Amino acid sequence: MSVNPSVCKLVPNILTLNERVLMSGTWEHGYFSYTAVGATNVGSIRINFLKDKIKTNKGFLSFESDTEIEIEPKQEMGRGEMIGGFNFGSTVVLMFEAPKSFEFNLQAEQVIRLGSALGHVPGRDYSAPESDERNCDDIAFQIMDDLKETFNDVVNETQETWNEVVQETQDAVNEVVHETQETFNDVVNETQETLKEVVQETQETLNEVVNDTQETLNDVVNETQETFHEVVQTIYNHDSDKLEDIKSAALISPDIKITDSEPSKGEKL
Repeated sequence: MSVNPSVCKLVPNILTLNERVLMSGTWEHGYFSYTAVGATNVGSIRINFLKDKIKTNKGFLSFESDTEIEIEPKQEMGRGEMIGGFNFGSTVVLMFEAPKSFEFNLQAEQVIRLGSALGHVPGRDYSAPESDERNCDDIAFQIMDDLKETFNDVVNETQETWNEVVQETQDAVNEVVHETQETFNDVVNETQETLKEVVQETQETLNEVVNDTQETLNDVVNETQETFHEVVQTIYNHDSDKLEDIKSAALISPDIKITDSEPSKGEKL
């Protein structure tokens, strides 16, 4: 999460929630700890003498148990030496024992610049021994070298992350393509089977309709033929002289036989 002052006021103990690297040891007045706290958009936390032993910012929600590293032999740090850095900046928390007379040289929300003293013990001479003196040029070149190394680390981490993202994206795309192809094949096969079933059912229905139509047509023809025979017979019975007129009009077929007497009830023509 962000460590912006406004966010710190809203979220209690935010500095204990974010990822952090804590270094503890001693100084001339007792216990001393230096804690680098990560934050939103912080690429990683780099400690110069632990660069190969710790790796931060492994990914969102990558919670892990605390990792403790014992430094042997003890790492000594002098005034002006660069401990490490953030690959985008964040927060440092200092906790230490000091004499009761210790006084801070700072005010709340004061800007701290390189080389500024955070505090002092009254009456103590803080001038560096002559053997430890370093001019500003040496410090500046050292800082530039450290920053260059930090920049290279950031570039390498970014390249590694980019390669991982590209590979994961490619894998995801391949998986989607494969699943889409399988789904398409399934749809094609199901459609083919459904089409075959529809064609088969349509053919069967058509055959049934043709058969039913043929049977109906035959029944109609037979009934029409019988009715025609009855009509002709009735006309003949009523007036036999009309038979020649009927034949000449081609109203009966040559196969029809006309009886001379009216058929009795129940007798089939």
